[in-house]
Amino acid sequence: CVLSVGLHAGQGRRGSEVIEKDLLDILACPVCRGGIRYDAPEEKLTCVSCGRRYPIRDDIPVMLEEEAELPGRST
Repeated sequence: CVLSVGLHAGQGRRGSEVIEKDLLDILACPVCRGGIRYDAPEEKLTCVSCGRRYPIRDDIPVMLEEEAELPGRST
């Protein structure tokens, strides 16, 4: 399942996207159900409970367990 969200471009692509707070309030980690925060420099959504990081591709968060980076690892 891929969720399309409201990423709004600012002055260029990298680091300028903003995810609406209302959307972050309803998103949850598919693994532990923890809250999600947006990491703009990394362009990822990070679970505040388990630390998994979910990629954003073409302005679409990919909230799949198999796509997540585990804490302490990077791609």
